[in-house]
Amino acid sequence: MFQYYSRLRFDFEFRSELRKHLKKLAATKNNITFLHQCIKHEITPKAFRLKFRCQSTRIQDFMRKMATQLIRKTKQDSHRASHILETKIKKTEDDLNLRCPELMEKLKMFVYKIYENRSNDMKRTQKLKFQRHCEKKITQTTKPSAPSLNNTLTIKSVKNIS
Repeated sequence: MFQYYSRLRFDFEFRSELRKHLKKLAATKNNITFLHQCIKHEITPKAFRLKFRCQSTRIQDFMRKMATQLIRKTKQDSHRASHILETKIKKTEDDLNLRCPELMEKLKMFVYKIYENRSNDMKRTQKLKFQRHCEKKITQTTKPSAPSLNNTLTIKSVKNIS
């Protein structure tokens, strides 16, 4: 009886650990894809935009370059995190396979379904987010130019009221 409960507890602990790692891995991989698309299309997500009070073009160019570098570094860190998570998942799977190989296949199927669901949800939301960023970029680049002063300003004669 004790063995049965300890086995159930063991099964639950490994399943929850594996599920937690796979959810993080799905989120990390989708973040990498999103950041890659942002770099490719030269889009800066809102979280990476840097603001500074001075409005000179030189400073604005510098801030854009820093934002791009920040995106690239975040992507590199996400790659590292995904490799760490993959090794943790592999270790957990190996431990689970050593202790109860008959449950391993069922647990793997269950947990990987969760991974796929999480991954698909994240893909859907990040595609929408990326489309919104693309639409904003298009509207920003196609803003109507400022009207010329000759057409809009009419000078009225001023009367001296003295």
